[in-house]
Amino acid sequence: MSNRTFTDVKLVAEQVPETHRTLENDRTITTVELPGMVTVYLVIDGGRLPFTQLRGADVLEAIDRAGAQQKAAQEAQQQQTATTAPQQPAPEQQQPPATPAPEQQQG
Repeated sequence: MSNRTFTDVKLVAEQVPETHRTLENDRTITTVELPGMVTVYLVIDGGRLPFTQLRGADVLEAIDRAGAQQKAAQEAQQQQTATTAPQQPAPEQQQPPATPAPEQQQG
């Protein structure tokens, strides 16, 4: 068997939600959609193979947590930039240094 190099390798995730139905005491049915499972596939040169499964709730919580951390880091960076930036007016607002006017000759 010859060695083979795979040039297009990636992971792809697919969420399959779960629908939960409950028969209530008054004989009505309530339906709730749950996060279900997230299946991670290994895609090699177009071939898709199941790699692992994760609880959907865990994946969604991790995504939300990462988004909150990114937002907090961006806000902290903006605050740091605002406090460390020199307090000079923008170049278009700066006045050129005053130069003495040349003396006019009278004659």
